[in-house]
Amino acid sequence: MKTILAVILVLIFATLSFAGEGSVLKVDDNNRVIQGVLTPSTVQKITTSGTTAPTTNAFVYGIVRVACSEAIFITFAASPTATTSSTFLPANAIEYFAGNVGLKGAGIQSTTGGFCTFSEMK
Repeated sequence: MKTILAVILVLIFATLSFAGEGSVLKVDDNNRVIQGVLTPSTVQKITTSGTTAPTTNAFVYGIVRVACSEAIFITFAASPTATTSSTFLPANAIEYFAGNVGLKGAGIQSTTGGFCTFSEMK
């Protein structure tokens, strides 16, 4: 009886662990995977130039989605100052950063000014 129960449990766990194989993630018109597990909340927009531009408010949620019109360098801190040694984000890229509760974001242009949005995800 114990052997049969053990075999059944193994089959159940094996089925659950392979349930995701063959799944197809949905993509948008630009062929990028759609993130469906998070909901956008507060959005803060900065205009980038040759000097650092911080967000106004500290983030409340732990995940921040960053999207920029031009290539920029970004950083996160309580009082952030972005430099050309900060994290590089290419133009028109979207990136998610975790662990930002209580911090602000800041950006500085790479070559051309533009805008950047910091969207808190919950």
